Amino acid sequence: AMTSADGRIISNGFWDGMSISDNGTFGVTFGKMLFDFDMKSLSGNIYDATGIYTGTSDMSIAEVRVTGQELPGVVVLTGITLDSISSVEDDLMSFDVNMGVSEIDAMGMNFTQFVFNQTFTNLDIKSLQEMNTLLNNQATDEEVMAQLDEITRIAITMLEKKPVYQVRELGVMTAQGAIKSEMTASLDQDLVDPSNLDSVAQAVILDATGSIPEAFLTNLGIMPMVQPFVDQGYLTRDNDSLAFEFSYQQGQMSLSGKPFPMAPTQ
Repeated sequence: AMTSADGRIISNGFWDGMSISDNGTFGVTFGKMLFDFDMKSLSGNIYDATGIYTGTSDMSIAEVRVTGQELPGVVVLTGITLDSISSVEDDLMSFDVNMGVSEIDAMGMNFTQFVFNQTFTNLDIKSLQEMNTLLNNQATDEEVMAQLDEITRIAITMLEKKPVYQVRELGVMTAQGAIKSEMTASLDQDLVDPSNLDSVAQAVILDATGSIPEAFLTNLGIMPMVQPFVDQGYLTRDNDSLAFEFSYQQGQMSLSGKPFPMAPTQ
């Protein structure tokens, strides 16, 4: 590891892993871990508990294995990777967080190529620092509640910078084919009332698309529950998969272009 006076941390290494067990009824095993960090504190102080860092981080775990009497078999995740990259421009931070798992064995099922890649953009640095400092100074829930007005003010300031959250890819490969999806969340600034944080719920804009193999749902035995959504046009057939287009705006939700009730209608 190496640190410098300007708040930079460069570190790489490995950890051989560990196993924990409880009289043979429960156990967790972590395989070998590799890590590589090149980060820099925006405040220039690497000892700042509320500090915000930019740069890159990469980590991998060879295996995570969980056994237990309550589990139907052994849960094994193989080839786990987690990496991030962040940067700042015009006092706004953007960062990507990418996660992958080569193979998942769980509940008698096998999956491969799990991917969960996310992007956060337009995060106001000053507001993040204020929030970190405020929450770090509050030792109890009561103290946090007492500062709720201040927390709300900071949150509204962050939202005014038009932050965007994006799931670039969320998916996994099943024995019947690929499950895949993506989503973008943003805000309609015209609907945000700075004096009312509850207004944010009406201002949220969500757009998502995805597909899932019909044979996968049939194999799980839940296709009869899904079929009515197909019949009503909320899900559409795309080759051997069922696809959806989800939208939420101004408190209204739609699936595949059709209004979808938020709650059961009488």
